[in-house]
Amino acid sequence: MVIAFTSSCNRKPGYRSAPFNGRDVVISMKTLREKIPEFYTMVLDGKKINFFLVKINGDVQSYFDACPMCYQKRVGCRVEGEKIVCRACNLRYSIYDLKTGNGNS
Repeated sequence: MVIAFTSSCNRKPGYRSAPFNGRDVVISMKTLREKIPEFYTMVLDGKKINFFLVKINGDVQSYFDACPMCYQKRVGCRVEGEKIVCRACNLRYSIYDLKTGNGNS
């Protein structure tokens, strides 16, 4: 007997669906944990939009799940400790510096 397994090499992340009521995304800020990014996907006009929220010192910030330099590749980012890391180029962004967009290798 031969059993074959196939797998995908797709590096695109799969996130939970953002609660969308047709007009607004509604996410309870109480569920967000300090310094822990929460990733979501929503579909708008047939297009998937990946984004994440992160709470820093009680302030909730939102960002597209895309590296400013590699967004065309559409592979998004991953979390490593307090860093957001591009899956394509491995550029690292401190969660404290996301507003400025300054990353380092």
